[in-house]
Parts: sequence; C-alpha cells; structure tokens
Amino acid sequence: MEWANVSKTKDLEIVRAAVDRLDINERDQRGRTPLMLFITNRMRPGTTERLQTCCSKRKERYV
Repeated sequence: MEWANVSKTKDLEIVRAAVDRLDINERDQRGRTPLMLFITNRMRPGTTERLQTCCSKRKERYV
C-alpha cells in the first residue's frame, strides 16, 4: 500500500486503513505529501476531510 495508489481510490475505508498503516508525513519522489496527492488526484471533498480527521486523531494518540 502506497499513498500514490491510495490517493487514486474512491473507497473511504482504504483511505482510513492507509492512515493507520502509512506515515502521514511521507513524501513521494516529487516531494508531495499525502494530502497534496489527494488534491492532485481530485478526491471527493469528504475523502480529504476524512484524511485530515484521521491524521488529527492519530496525532493525538502520540502526544
């Protein structure tokens, strides 16, 4: 599972699973973050909101 592939899917459950498994600060070869990949691939607005929400909750667990 890679952010480049996840950002192209329309399935919110795959996005949720990726947030739990992958590094949210990871950058691709071109320096894009997962959020930038989602915007580039024109994900539904709900998906990018889900990514932000999941990332915030994940961040709280480590603080």
